[in-house]
Amino acid sequence: MENSQSFKRLIRKYEFLLEDWEDVEEIASGAMSDFIADVGKNLPPEIQQSDYLVDTRENEKEHTEETESDKVLKKLFRKIVLQCHPDRLIGDFSELERIRRISLYERAVSAHDNKNWALMVITAIKLDVELPEEAESMVDSISEEVNKLEERIAEKSSGHAWEYLNADKETKELLVQNFINFI
Repeated sequence: MENSQSFKRLIRKYEFLLEDWEDVEEIASGAMSDFIADVGKNLPPEIQQSDYLVDTRENEKEHTEETESDKVLKKLFRKIVLQCHPDRLIGDFSELERIRRISLYERAVSAHDNKNWALMVITAIKLDVELPEEAESMVDSISEEVNKLEERIAEKSSGHAWEYLNADKETKELLVQNFINFI
């Protein structure tokens, strides 16, 4: 029972961090837009935005062989898809429920594509899909996902854009000028 309780706590922590990450990402994106706009207003004519903007898209993931864990994850994914695939949402679903299920479907697809046990388990729980026995044995994998999220949140909330967001007017001007001097 203690393992089950630890597992539930880990899932709740991951779910909180996932929501926190979405908030931090949205806030940081807005802050970065403001920072870049402010830099753009103060750039000398010889410097173009293309000189300092970089492509931040993630590299495509390489294909790896399917493990037993991946097979269990895929099986859970299929159970989830039966509950929330957009093509199956006809009939007695309200518009709000249809939107909720499509959102859960998108999370399940992301979890499947990224082999993210934590996200898949949370999605299954939200849909009342029975978890496989192997789910609780995936604590290490889910803990890794928790750690990754914590690192991403810390990194994003300690960057230049975040500092700019929380700075007073004078400090913002200094940050912009320092950035321009750097480039």
